[in-house]
Order: sequence, then structure tokens, then C-alpha cells
Amino acid sequence: MYLAKQFNVLLHGFVSDTLRNLATMAQEHQSTLMAGRTHGKHALPITWGYKVAVWIDELLSAQQRMQEAEKTRFLP
Repeated sequence: MYLAKQFNVLLHGFVSDTLRNLATMAQEHQSTLMAGRTHGKHALPITWGYKVAVWIDELLSAQQRMQEAEKTRFLP
């Protein structure tokens, strides 16, 4: 169980770094247009920053689930 805790700490660091880098990318490309996609086909245009912001939202949700799981999996 000790290794799982250590891996979890390491994973949190990677996720935090990734979120920080994605936030920078989203800000830099908030006006960069690209083709939106739906069902594998072109849709309304979106910005690259918006697409990256969606990734950020998904990673934040995963990070919250990981933190909730820590409370029940890694008892003191």
C-alpha cells in the first residue's frame, strides 16, 4: 500500500503540472480558431483555447475523484 500512496503523490504532481501547462496554452490560444468536430465531421468553429479548457475541466474532475478515492483507499 505504501507504493500506491507514493505513486498517487507522484501522479498528483504530474496532473498539477499538466493543468498548469494547459491553462497557459488555453490563455495563449483563446482566439485561435479551429474547426469544431461532432461525430467525426466538421461543425461550428471553436477556438483552440476552448478545446483545451474542456480538457482542463475533465482533468479537474478526474483529480477530484482521485482525492475522494484517497479518503477511502489510503487510511492512516
